[in-house]
Amino acid sequence: MNIKFYEYVKAIAEEGSLLKAAARLGLSQPALSHFLTTAEFQIGHPLFTRSSRGLTPTAMGWVYIQAADEIIRIKNQTYHNIRRLSGQEETKLVLGSTPHRGAEIYSSLYRKFSLLYPNVHLSTREGYMKHLIQMLLDGKVDFLLGSASDFRQKEYRFLRFFREEIVLAVSEHHPLAASAGLPQNLKPVLHSLKEVEDIPFVKAGNSTTLSQITRSLFESQQISPTVVFETDNAAMQCEMIRFNQGIGLLPATYVYRNPDLRCFSLEPKVWVYAGMYHLNGRRLTSCERHMISMAYEQSKAMRLNERFLEYPDPVVQDILKEFSPGEY
Repeated sequence: MNIKFYEYVKAIAEEGSLLKAAARLGLSQPALSHFLTTAEFQIGHPLFTRSSRGLTPTAMGWVYIQAADEIIRIKNQTYHNIRRLSGQEETKLVLGSTPHRGAEIYSSLYRKFSLLYPNVHLSTREGYMKHLIQMLLDGKVDFLLGSASDFRQKEYRFLRFFREEIVLAVSEHHPLAASAGLPQNLKPVLHSLKEVEDIPFVKAGNSTTLSQITRSLFESQQISPTVVFETDNAAMQCEMIRFNQGIGLLPATYVYRNPDLRCFSLEPKVWVYAGMYHLNGRRLTSCERHMISMAYEQSKAMRLNERFLEYPDPVVQDILKEFSPGEY
């Protein structure tokens, strides 16, 4: 059942960008652009409007997106029923993910994984890191995509993929912006948060890894900034900083996505680690190892910049060599 037209249109709508949709689908941007142009010519109507902010579905586009959701659902249900009636055993894997980064990776991973392992039903549970860890410990998820600052835990194993720099972000309209830099600029450097202690702060919520890092920095430097806004949602935190409601610590990728932000690198540098978790003692099957490899590659395609660095631990290196022997 070939429904790639609907899958492509849906991916473009969800990403709002041909570049991001192409990365998610495993295609080149020119190939996806050619597909969309051809599809719109055949239909006789534009499916998206183009602007500097990206692609937005037209009224005709929304009709196709709604149809795509239903057709993809029917396809998945049909294959599920065929496997059930033919007596094929279906394995279930539940992958925990955060609402933003993790969800982006999962949505791309699901399509590729399901094609390779049709007898493995991959589903997801969303949450922020504090709750995801508890779901892992309670056996409600098998793996989770997430971040870590301290992974020396006995109950679970963190499979490290990348490390990403944490920067101090400010709005382009903030007085500090004149001395701050663009995200591509590794300077200027802020040697101590004491220099900005008196400035209102937009802080990550307590359910996040970023909150643990922020709290640790505040304690180590013995400061207590005035927190004017706090949220578990990193995208919301980023927007509040962008609208000049305060300054805040953010993973560098969020700053890269927002041309209205400026940033300082901290000295010494501060890192957050991205990867996957599973409970200690779990013996990874071949398909689970392949899933980890695909999650790594998808993370790399979506995130890589000069402040988001490949940093696989030995277990992950072995998995990558197993499934991409020519690259690692």
